[in-house]
Amino acid sequence: MSMPGKGNTPGSRSLLARNTALNLLGEVVPLAVGVMAIPPIIAGLGNARFGILSLLWVLLWYFSIFDLGLGRAVTKHVSECLGKNETGRIPRIFWTAVAAQAAISCAALLLFILLVPLLTGMLPAVPAELKRETEQSLYLLALFIPVIMVTSSCKGMMEAAQRFDVINAIKIPSNLSVFLLSWIGISLGFGLPGIIFLLLLSRALVLAAYFHYDFRVYPGLRDDLSVGASTLRSLLSFGGWSTVTTLASPVLVYAERFIIIYLLSAAALAYYAAPAEIVLRLSIIPLSISTALFPAFSHSGAADRARVAALFSRPLKYILCVVAPLTITLIAFGEELLLLWLGKDYAREGLLAAQILAAGVFFNALAYVPFTAVQGLGRPDLKARLDLFLVPLFLALSVLMVKPWGLAGAALARLVITLLDLGVLMRMAGVTTGLSLKEMLPPAFFRGVFLALALAAAMAAAKFLAAPAWLVLLAAGLSLAAYAAVFFAAVMDALDRSVLRGLIAGGGAAVHPARPKSPPDATAR
Repeated sequence: MSMPGKGNTPGSRSLLARNTALNLLGEVVPLAVGVMAIPPIIAGLGNARFGILSLLWVLLWYFSIFDLGLGRAVTKHVSECLGKNETGRIPRIFWTAVAAQAAISCAALLLFILLVPLLTGMLPAVPAELKRETEQSLYLLALFIPVIMVTSSCKGMMEAAQRFDVINAIKIPSNLSVFLLSWIGISLGFGLPGIIFLLLLSRALVLAAYFHYDFRVYPGLRDDLSVGASTLRSLLSFGGWSTVTTLASPVLVYAERFIIIYLLSAAALAYYAAPAEIVLRLSIIPLSISTALFPAFSHSGAADRARVAALFSRPLKYILCVVAPLTITLIAFGEELLLLWLGKDYAREGLLAAQILAAGVFFNALAYVPFTAVQGLGRPDLKARLDLFLVPLFLALSVLMVKPWGLAGAALARLVITLLDLGVLMRMAGVTTGLSLKEMLPPAFFRGVFLALALAAAMAAAKFLAAPAWLVLLAAGLSLAAYAAVFFAAVMDALDRSVLRGLIAGGGAAVHPARPKSPPDATAR
């Protein structure tokens, strides 16, 4: 790989800040467009067709499970090769993963095709006139499996090279195409099969784009097309444990909703799910950071103690800086926000659950860093074993707490599991990294915690002021501004402040002055 400029080595603070900003942009832009695009799509398709289309979108996301964690394993192994200057191993890692995914995806494709009639029959709510259209769409959907799986390895190569500029240049239009191509298909008079075909073409273009950049960043891929059984075993060993976590994730995110509808009612679930969807969206902030952190941890390795300590402690500080004021505001002014957005029934029935969920989102955001450290340093088995314990415990707690305490009980069960997950992950991270608790949580972090508690007190005082609404909002706004100013001055160090100024002033360009106009050669380092 071409050596980056000073201050922009893999895992450097400026590069991590830039990559995080790019990842956050890649999440926020499609989300904003989706909010605006969904109403006209519903109007064009009708409620029944849109319901089916939304289900097909969900299935597309679940197809990534067939990957068996190989995409993340590619990022891990290639990052290690770059860190150890063993670039000659990279082509074999890539082609072994691609060959394995091609074989697995073909088997998964055939299995899915065989299951299409069964899947169609399992949707009794689908109107009779849409049964055939739904079945045709599912057959077309099967063709996505090999495309999505091979794309994961190609994307993993870009993550290993920390080329998140390339990833998000592809990701943003790809995610936007889900909504825009659906709208175009409606304008052209297409039914669901036609829309799915347009989406398939867009995903094929995404795969071609990743191959193009992989060959530019790693020219050696053209010269060595070899695969290896030992390489495959190593990839599957890492990827298999990652898959356990991937499978557990939907359960830990959505399981209590099924328990609510079973023990309470569908109406009760609406009061819980609507605010939950917005609160849980805050996770895109730590997700954007952890996506940039994973290859950085893999590249550095546990031996580089100083860099690992910086990679661990600084992101926790940044997450605290951003997520704490957001969650505190949601908790303090949740009633007013729900009343404005969804009406008095949701403000009355869903408020306490939403406030508890917001607290859980804060602690879960902090857990992203130890989780990424554990996986990035080669121990995905630790988190997988923890998930195998947490899933049944979460289900049991949800059942026990929902019945007596309703929606608040469901949110409380999630909070308990989140705190347990965070505590155990911190312990696992300490063992994996070899860092002490003081190295993982330095004094600057606790200064940030103190500021967050002070902000919570100030927001609570503002909320209960016996004053006009405008004065309450002014007090809350001044509290947030004071928090940001003091955090910037007392918690962030000189380099943090320099990086932040560069991001604000140059949109990321100022923190990557030596970035080449074309992707660097990752095999000629």
